[in-house]
Amino acid sequence: MELNAMKEAIDRLTENQNLSALKSQQLINELIQELEQASSKLLTSERDSIRTILEDLKVKFNQVSPLSHLQDNQKELNLAFSNYTELLGNSFNPDISIANRNVETNYQAVNQLIVSHFYRQGMFELGDFFLNESSSSSSSETELIRSLFMEIHRILESLSNLEFEPALSWIVANRDVLRQNESTDLEFKLHRLQFVVILQNQNGIEESFEYAREFVTQFSADHKVEVKRLMSCLWWAGRMEKSPYSDLLSSSNFENFADELMREYCKVIGKSEKCPLITTVTAGVTNLPILLRLTNLLIGEGEGEGKKEDLETMIDLAGRVKPDKDLMFHLIFECSLCCGKGNRLNPPIWMPCGHVLCMVSVVRLWRNTGGEDDRPLKCPYCVSVSKLRNCKQLSFR
Repeated sequence: MELNAMKEAIDRLTENQNLSALKSQQLINELIQELEQASSKLLTSERDSIRTILEDLKVKFNQVSPLSHLQDNQKELNLAFSNYTELLGNSFNPDISIANRNVETNYQAVNQLIVSHFYRQGMFELGDFFLNESSSSSSSETELIRSLFMEIHRILESLSNLEFEPALSWIVANRDVLRQNESTDLEFKLHRLQFVVILQNQNGIEESFEYAREFVTQFSADHKVEVKRLMSCLWWAGRMEKSPYSDLLSSSNFENFADELMREYCKVIGKSEKCPLITTVTAGVTNLPILLRLTNLLIGEGEGEGKKEDLETMIDLAGRVKPDKDLMFHLIFECSLCCGKGNRLNPPIWMPCGHVLCMVSVVRLWRNTGGEDDRPLKCPYCVSVSKLRNCKQLSFR
């Protein structure tokens, strides 16, 4: 697409639009002037001359012909706009289906994805309505997803009403799982929010002090600085907004905690932190222009030097089809040798022979050879020999 041509077309369209607006305004001003002159004559003339004044006004209106002038201006503007639209059509291929892979669409799975998105957002009535309208059967998995997300939205609704007990009960019940997920701050953050709320009450100093002694001080080892800040807030009771700790009163603290609670809840129930539907659409829209251009080059006909340039362009475009890290999907890898699941500390390792093992298994094989870099490392499946430095860590996308 020639960007200069597109810019020139936009400039011409803008110029025609401004010119059309100017002509229309001049025409309207001329008609207003004629009406004002006729109105002045009607106020000062005799009754018998009224008919003559109105007939003269009608003749002048017919001479000006405002309707035909406005239609001509609109025709010129429509012509410029149609030229611009045609240029857009030639520059962009509106048929995005050519970038799709030739696979059969699983409409049942798509409908379930949409329904799950509505449930995740708390729109349960809309999700149920869509489920009925799409003629999709309500499976046991769908019912489970609905009940799970209904639970977290009840907790979030209670939290918005400054009722902390439902959220605290869930965190305490899942404390071990949260600790495994390295989410140890959630319980402290909830107590911090409740401490600040209690401090704003009429008897806030005494109540918040007792609350801190019972629930907050147990986090002193891991959150020493934050606990000191909360204790210092007692000196500013009733005037927290003027204190150095006024940031604790921000409503964003509740919003951020609610977002974090939703993410951790999704982890606990085995769902993705981010909405799959939004992630899928975002990844597709982000890479769609590149995929369309790449597809047009693949199905296009080229010869000679032009074909060589297209090949170089395709190679360059293929390298650009790379989603952001937030949009990457990491598979759960299970090592076929030790049956251990891959994770951040035990990633999958690619061996030069093509087989993939977890890092623990590769290190174990390496140690069995003597633990030296130059010692041969034998693959347990094809018995191919390689060296440890030639093995690469994999990241599934």
